[in-house]
Amino acid sequence: MWAQERANSLNSSHWVLLVIGDGAPSDASTLILNGQKSMPPAEGQEYIRPDNLLTKHLSYVVDSLEASPNVTIGSLGIRYAVEQTYTISRTVFDMDQSSSLAQELLKELLERVSQKA
Repeated sequence: MWAQERANSLNSSHWVLLVIGDGAPSDASTLILNGQKSMPPAEGQEYIRPDNLLTKHLSYVVDSLEASPNVTIGSLGIRYAVEQTYTISRTVFDMDQSSSLAQELLKELLERVSQKA
């Protein structure tokens, strides 16, 4: 959300964001340290296990960005499926295909921008 607020302050009419990632939004040390430690949820709130807190936050941020009329977002997963988080996405399993899939994805994002205009 911080990045979106900063981008909005630059007075551009539209933003295209291409996220490239190689895995879930967590790391092994975080999971090990937090795996068994958690506080019970406050009354009326959902219990969030520590190992999926970052994934849930990422989904929330992506949903917010996808709902924004001046942002078009997509993701290229490197040997990691990102379709469950991003509506516009591709997954690279063979690195020789990475540049062609990135170009294909960027083309789709730019076409979506022109459709919104």
